[in-house]
Amino acid sequence: MQSISHALTLTGLSPASDTATTESSSSVLRSPDGRNGAPHSYAPGVSERACQKCRASKRRCDKALPYCTRLGATCVYLADTITGPSTATNQAPLASLQSQSLPRSEFLCAPDPLAELTAPLILSFVSADAAPEEQLDWTDGVRAYYDCVHKWYSVVHRGLFDYRIESLCASADSPAAPPSCASSGFTGGSSFTLQKGSADWSFVSARMSRELALLILAMYLSARTCSTQAGRNRAMFDNLYRIVRRSFALGICESTSPKIEFVQIGALLALYEYGHSNSALAYRTLSETVAGARVLGIRPGCTSDRDTVSMDGISAMEHEQNGAIWWSSFIVDQLIHRDEASTHLPFILESPEPITLLPEPGQNSTGRFHPEPRYESRGPSNRRLPVSTSVSVPLMESFQISAKVASLLHRALRHNYETRMRAPGMLPHVETFEPLDQEIRHMTATLLKDATDWRYALDCFAMCCSALFTLYLPFLPILESQTAAQINSDKGLTTALAALRFAAQLSSDITCKMNSEITNSDQELSCRELAVLAAPTCFLVVKVYTGLRNICPEEYQKCQDAILDKYKSLTLFRCRWGIADKLMSQLNDAYGDNWYRFPETKPGALQSQGMKNHDLLPAPPLHTNGAMLSSEGNAMDLS
Repeated sequence: MQSISHALTLTGLSPASDTATTESSSSVLRSPDGRNGAPHSYAPGVSERACQKCRASKRRCDKALPYCTRLGATCVYLADTITGPSTATNQAPLASLQSQSLPRSEFLCAPDPLAELTAPLILSFVSADAAPEEQLDWTDGVRAYYDCVHKWYSVVHRGLFDYRIESLCASADSPAAPPSCASSGFTGGSSFTLQKGSADWSFVSARMSRELALLILAMYLSARTCSTQAGRNRAMFDNLYRIVRRSFALGICESTSPKIEFVQIGALLALYEYGHSNSALAYRTLSETVAGARVLGIRPGCTSDRDTVSMDGISAMEHEQNGAIWWSSFIVDQLIHRDEASTHLPFILESPEPITLLPEPGQNSTGRFHPEPRYESRGPSNRRLPVSTSVSVPLMESFQISAKVASLLHRALRHNYETRMRAPGMLPHVETFEPLDQEIRHMTATLLKDATDWRYALDCFAMCCSALFTLYLPFLPILESQTAAQINSDKGLTTALAALRFAAQLSSDITCKMNSEITNSDQELSCRELAVLAAPTCFLVVKVYTGLRNICPEEYQKCQDAILDKYKSLTLFRCRWGIADKLMSQLNDAYGDNWYRFPETKPGALQSQGMKNHDLLPAPPLHTNGAMLSSEGNAMDLS
């Protein structure tokens, strides 16, 4: 970590402050004898004097600049009028330390704060961040991103990234010659590979742009875990994060047309900040990212756009990447607004129209860092699929499905937002969002049928459950206060209860499978693969089952078992995402430190408290295009 702190010092980026201070703009220290930069020296019998700022603050003066500089104050030493008569007339007065005024040209041409951050230094931060038991280099950061994040958050196009690395390799072999693959229609996945730890990587890093190196560092951050392989906790908002965050802030604002790497860095940072429980900062970062993306003309495209078949390989990949960046930003916008602390904030990105194009395929193609794909190809795919397209797991890539499900979550969040704005404190009629409800359940049925690996669609299942919770959780307090007869006689309450049961059971089935596989696996990769939204979904499921215990006392033990499973899931998420720690603290505050181990309570005890809803009629089954999903939750078999 010493090299990281050194880099912060070189660029004037203090770990304790976001203010970059350069030597040219700081106050100049003068000793009483007028020598710039010399240590303070005092004649015998003359008492030491504090600067005027320290005198006013009644603090001990350190006879140096840091305190005054940090406050942006001019450091001034005034002559002591008490000793004035005893001072020789020809002696230099103990006079002021005035800041030197900069020539206008110097002021306008301030040095680049990032100038000292070279690509090799930036890439070395990955190794510096490794725990003692880990052996990492920057290629590990790239692999971790593509293995664990890219399939559901595709910010960096794999084929385009490989093309850039291969171009650097070619220039390293022959600096004067252009790369041989520059006009070959390269589409990623070449057989040319470099082994991890080989000396050839040093040639690549030496010729890499600073922007690309910072992007690689952001890719590494996005896949970084909260705990090391040895189980030690890692501070997530540390110097490494600060370097990327401040470099992004400088890069996105330093010109009227920011480089696309800084837009990609911003999208990754927003995910990182949300995932580690700072949704307010993530909202700010995403706002700046989207502003930069709009300047660059990054958008998803629509079916009325001119066909792009005539594009060459590189241009087509850049077009694919632009669409993926927009959809990644859209996804994290929904994650931020799922946080209760951010529900009042306006959406950063507009709602996608039915003719808006989903991300194009190619994001998850094989590449240099992955000679074999982690997931088998899902078959040929139409390159131009609008949002209105029905999901087909065999014919669509995982990120296309993630974007489609995110559009459904957005509609649920927007419906909730507009309802609260239009009628605060009033519950909506379930008929107002019945078409959206049916579309979410149809999506869920499709995923249940075809996506049998939780790794492939964990984020999609989490977004489907979260969308249903967004629509129906406002009904939970009403359900808890009603009798069985009142619930059975109200179609809206019956529908809400069935939907909450279904979403909670669906999430429980998935996490039971996930808990078992990760617990029995020694690979850290399993923990890295956890999609961030699944942790807040676990939190919502605990809230639902806590309510269902009271509504249906005969299901108490079933609810209790599900709560315990969710506790296990959240402990797994704590190793990956800091937001899980925040959510567990909220559960501790709401239900006590042992919220997952409530004492056994007999149904009769609950009935004596007025909870007599054991007479509830069986909830109606949930119909989805001919598929019958039981409200009891027996809809999923992941064995």
